[in-house]
Amino acid sequence: YNGSLHKNCNVCACATMHIEKTILIHPPQFLNFVVNRFMYANGMASKDNTLVPLEGVIEIDKFKFTLTAIIHHHGVSVRSGHYATSIINQNLLYYYDDEKVSSNPLFSVHDSSTAYVIFYQLIN
Repeated sequence: YNGSLHKNCNVCACATMHIEKTILIHPPQFLNFVVNRFMYANGMASKDNTLVPLEGVIEIDKFKFTLTAIIHHHGVSVRSGHYATSIINQNLLYYYDDEKVSSNPLFSVHDSSTAYVIFYQLIN
C-alpha cells in the first residue's frame, strides 16, 4: 500500500490508495535510474539535494542487479554545475573528476545527495 495525493485530480486533491508493482519477465542487462533533481515553479528552477539510498545490490522479482556506476551533479541548477563519475570495479570505487582520478576500497555504498544517474548491471 502506498497512499498519496492523486496528482491528476485538480478538483479535490483527494488521497488515493494504490499498489505499485514491477514485474520483470525478461530482465535487461542494465538498469539506469535518473534522479529527478530539478524542480520548476513560477518560472524558476531549483535543485533537490535529497539523499538517495544507493544499495550495492537490488533485487527485482527473482533478478539481482549490482551497482556499477553513478553520475554525480555538483551545483545548484540545471544550467550550471559540474559532473563527476563513480565507477565500481572489483571492490574498488574509482572517482573520476575531470583529470583527477582516485580510488578507494569499497566497504559500503552510502547515500548520495549528488547522484543524478545510477547504473546497475544484471548479476543473475
